[in-house]
Amino acid sequence: MWLGRLLLRSPIGFARAFASLGPSDRRRLRTRTDLLGCPACGGREFLRHRVIHTELASSWRLNQWEREWFDEREGHVCRNCEMSMRVRSIAWTIRALNLNFAEIDVLHINQINNLSPLLSDARSLCETGFNPQVEPGADLGGLLNQDLCNLTFPDQTYDLVIHSETLEHVSDYRRALAEVTRVLKPGGLQIYTVPLLHNRRTAQRVRYRGDGTVEHRRPPSFHGLEAEDLVVWEFGGSFIRERSGSIHRIFYDDFFSNPTIFTVVERGVGWDPRKTRNGRESRGTSLQPDEISIFRASSMHQGPSRKPWIEPLDTEADEREEQSRKSLSTREDRPGSGSLDWQEHRQDDSWHVRSHQVRALRREISKQAAAYSTLENGYRNTRAHSDLLEGECRRLEDYSRRLESTTASLRGEIEDARSALAGAGQHAQQLERELEARDLVYTRLETAYKELQEYISRLEFQLQSRNAEFSDLVDW
Repeated sequence: MWLGRLLLRSPIGFARAFASLGPSDRRRLRTRTDLLGCPACGGREFLRHRVIHTELASSWRLNQWEREWFDEREGHVCRNCEMSMRVRSIAWTIRALNLNFAEIDVLHINQINNLSPLLSDARSLCETGFNPQVEPGADLGGLLNQDLCNLTFPDQTYDLVIHSETLEHVSDYRRALAEVTRVLKPGGLQIYTVPLLHNRRTAQRVRYRGDGTVEHRRPPSFHGLEAEDLVVWEFGGSFIRERSGSIHRIFYDDFFSNPTIFTVVERGVGWDPRKTRNGRESRGTSLQPDEISIFRASSMHQGPSRKPWIEPLDTEADEREEQSRKSLSTREDRPGSGSLDWQEHRQDDSWHVRSHQVRALRREISKQAAAYSTLENGYRNTRAHSDLLEGECRRLEDYSRRLESTTASLRGEIEDARSALAGAGQHAQQLERELEARDLVYTRLETAYKELQEYISRLEFQLQSRNAEFSDLVDW
């Protein structure tokens, strides 16, 4: 019931409370922003990496869920163009706003390499970087050196300004946003992202004094691939409320799964719809400041007539109903007691119908919350089974790789054995030929030996004959 009352009375309060409950433990390979593929390259394969290291998570005081949120935000990358989820949400927002780039001038602050090709069709494109040791406005290898708090551009110069993950590193983010507003033309847009947790308040980690010294109110924390950017601000839900008067729209990828993936669009006064393609305003829903906190990017796929997923209700009627109920419960007059006041109050058909509708709506919201909880539990169980299956698949893949390696080695050994067998056969044939030759020689030797024996026998016979003749001659 508390969830239903929260939904009815304060959408922003619901957003903050829901964010504090933690996300579902889903690990999606494709998000709502990527529903039709990567907004930049159209790729449909994505990778997940762990980006938030332990030191940063500790200094930021992130719990396990919040760390997984930011890991998905920065580590869910397109396999083709390597664009992170945060940058893809900016690209998706640019396409969703349906801008006619041929007629606008674009300022790209702290240039993001992967985003530049999407802005190349602009009438003019200026991309900047920042090096405090270089003079403002100087060239930085194709980029202009610009301090976001002190831009060197004239007033009303650009139609669109884009910056991402910059405000948390400047000394005064309010001045930086004011500078962006100054260089925007009337009706211009600025699109930006900030690392923000809705269930916290904006806090200043570092304060720059007037004499140029730095006061660290909390232990130093750094962002960037090489931890080179000092964090000055930690943004919370109060930042959204503070900027609600300037914010035009907030596009969430999926608030219920990861409320940290969103882009903020602030619009200048006097927005000209002719700046969009075909003279149409951007698709989606124009929301009031109190509604923007829970707008989901998925509604952009539904067409221009899509309404907010929850409309603000008449909270005054709810309060009147609550007060009337309390007054009735404390009165001595009860229904059926003949009290004229109560009978007149009962005859107020509009109040009765309205209270009945509110109660029915509260019951429906309670049922939806219970159904959502059931679906969430079912999804968690399914995810657990999926994780087990993924583990089995990984083990089978490892076994398959080992089997392939063993098969390859066995094939090599078989080839070696075949080669050795062929060599042995050739050697056997050679030995057979040599044996046949030796047999032939032996046969010849045997024949010669027999002939020699016969010759010796003849010589012995002749010798005996000569001896006999010699004996006869002697006798004679």
